[in-house]
Amino acid sequence: MDISELLSRPHHMNPGIAALHLEGFAAAMASSGHTRSTISGYLDSAIHFGGWVEASGLAAADINEQTLPAFGAHRCECPGGRREGRVSRAYTKRVERFTDYLRQQGAIAGLANATTEESSPLTAFRDWLLRHRGLAIPTIERHERLITRMLPALGANAGEYNAASVRQVILDQIRGCRPAHAKA
Repeated sequence: MDISELLSRPHHMNPGIAALHLEGFAAAMASSGHTRSTISGYLDSAIHFGGWVEASGLAAADINEQTLPAFGAHRCECPGGRREGRVSRAYTKRVERFTDYLRQQGAIAGLANATTEESSPLTAFRDWLLRHRGLAIPTIERHERLITRMLPALGANAGEYNAASVRQVILDQIRGCRPAHAKA
């Protein structure tokens, strides 16, 4: 995939603080197996966020736990082709993924609600889902909650797990649940 081609296409906004990090972000997404179309959507969101941060008079050091909700709630009159006066939750989640990348690169400070504490036994799993599967933080947190509920029934020794025992624990966990919850 030619990342430079994605970055060279015309944009409606000045990327502001995002400009220095777009190529690395796109490369990280490409290495995780994301398609050109997906990466393009994430880049558009990151550029919008960077331009909004700059237009708001903020610097990278000013980005904190209130910045993402403020971006998601802003009355969008920013340049570009958005028809509504706001951005969607999905759009804001793409920006959250970009800020996670910025945090990992040390470009912005860690946010209070960004990730799980290091003491979690599932920290490595969480990191793998984020970096290699490209899942959003809420999806990772849902997986983590489900697994945390199942671990006591599975036991402490992961070497003893097998398909039958995992299947039985899952069936026990979903017994009495609505179909949509069971599918998740």
